[in-house]
Amino acid sequence: MSRFFLPIVLLITACTPREEVVPLPHIYIHADTILWKRPQPVSIDYFVQAQATSLSGKIHYRGGASSKYHKHSYALKLNDAFAFANLPRAKSFVLNASYVDKTLMRHRLSFQLFCDMQAGNMAPISRYAELSENGDYRGIYVIMQRINAGMLDIKGVPGAALWKEPLIFYEVEPKEVNAGNKHSQKYPKLEEADYSYQLDSIQTWITQSSDSVFVADVCTLFDCDNLIEWQLILLLSNNSDGQLKNFYLYRSEEGAPLRVALWDYDHSFGRDGDGELNMLTGIIDERRNPLMRRLYDLNSTRFNERLMLRYHSLRKQGVFSENGLFRRVELLRTELKPHIMRNVERWPHNAHWYFDDMDFDAEVELIKHYIELRLPMLDERFDYRP
Repeated sequence: MSRFFLPIVLLITACTPREEVVPLPHIYIHADTILWKRPQPVSIDYFVQAQATSLSGKIHYRGGASSKYHKHSYALKLNDAFAFANLPRAKSFVLNASYVDKTLMRHRLSFQLFCDMQAGNMAPISRYAELSENGDYRGIYVIMQRINAGMLDIKGVPGAALWKEPLIFYEVEPKEVNAGNKHSQKYPKLEEADYSYQLDSIQTWITQSSDSVFVADVCTLFDCDNLIEWQLILLLSNNSDGQLKNFYLYRSEEGAPLRVALWDYDHSFGRDGDGELNMLTGIIDERRNPLMRRLYDLNSTRFNERLMLRYHSLRKQGVFSENGLFRRVELLRTELKPHIMRNVERWPHNAHWYFDDMDFDAEVELIKHYIELRLPMLDERFDYRP
């Protein structure tokens, strides 16, 4: 298989895309040792527009498949809450390398769209920053809000819960499963309240409940409006990776329906998760997720009609318009462009990890061309006449 190559910079954004473009902050990390998944003491000098702030906490490298790249992501937990680049004050952040996405736009574009689609849609709030580790310039990163109980405003709420990539949509479970925390419950701590049995029950219910029971209960167990939003952003971005994983599932309180929060969208807008080109030669299978498949087949609560009408609405509002999407892409290009060359010098766009050697601007144009191709396909799918 042929390979392409490009630089690296990172991008993940806030739910509110209309943010001011300011000089990128610089995070200087000082640590004797940084390990994988084992937090170590760290001191940080944070510079923004010549103003310096000293911080301390713990840090470790993070990542699954992306851990093979030499540009690592970090998980940071500060001793005291801080507002990086005007983000909400918090102690926990992800410093995302986004190496595989040479535009650094795919996460941010997807998160912004999801948040703009509907009030209450949840995705990480993030900002760009340059980063150095013990004097070594590491390129452009995204300071990303961590999805946790604090971000979702569910901390301390009775019955509230949060899971990262739970297995409830898998019909055949992955070979490697954490037996002690199968659904990766993040909140509350398992020793405080273990809700695994509830998700086990829902996982069985999705595929084995009778049609009448499924229709009666699906929009009580899940927020069906949220499922529609999730399905549409998956379809627009062609993120087949995100159907079974790369999301958070949460419940705001006891008895509340389950909702999806977005996470990890580098598999989107013309590229697969490993960076391989996919200009719609491989198209997301809408029926891969068994919950969605039954919603389609049974048309529970007129799900198919609601999905179509919601797509029409987003097209008419301009959220899913070609001009609107192009504008978002160009705003992100403008924000990154002054800083790209230094990042490329550190992480060349023709490194062996990439499937091609496209540079930053060529890759941005690829995203725009993908949008030109994808919207007419979805218009036909949902019988929309521009």
